[in-house]
Amino acid sequence: MIQLIRQLWERSTAPARTEGPANKSPVPNAPKAPSGRSSKARPAAASGVIQVTAPLRTGIRHNRKLRSILHDEHDQLTLQLEIIRTAHEARDYLNTALTLQRFRSGLNAHVLKENVHLYAYLQQYLPHDSEEALLMHEFRREMHGVTRQALAFLKRYDAPGALNADSHEAFAHDVEELAELLAKRIENEERFLYPLYG
Repeated sequence: MIQLIRQLWERSTAPARTEGPANKSPVPNAPKAPSGRSSKARPAAASGVIQVTAPLRTGIRHNRKLRSILHDEHDQLTLQLEIIRTAHEARDYLNTALTLQRFRSGLNAHVLKENVHLYAYLQQYLPHDSEEALLMHEFRREMHGVTRQALAFLKRYDAPGALNADSHEAFAHDVEELAELLAKRIENEERFLYPLYG
């Protein structure tokens, strides 16, 4: 996955090549290639973003607000984790537990939204054997691992009385580990995955 990200990053920073129109023929007055067929994707722009157009296909539709919604949800999850850490440091275990429940609900809703709207759309419209499709599948596989770790963390501490003075140090370590994991995941999604959506 790191290699794919590096390739996309190098391609996004490379200077754009100037080419003539795709249908322009070197022979004067020669007929243009038929343009009636719809393609799965336009050529990748210099930014590495795949521009997809599929007016005749049915299925998951593009939502121009989706990226903004997902960014906002990332901000909310990050804020909730910070509230959890602050409440726990203050040994306010009741508030820590309540915010953990909100974090669990927000995380589940966010992952579901990514699965149904983002990944399903990209899987439907990205060229099947492209680097972008491979990167998308890697992100999706990795997401399942991150989600499993987060849910294991939540399960460990959502039992009544699980948050107390005896578990204080272990929770502090575990929540810090989860915060770092999610921060890295969020950064990679926003930098490399979400731009594929257009």
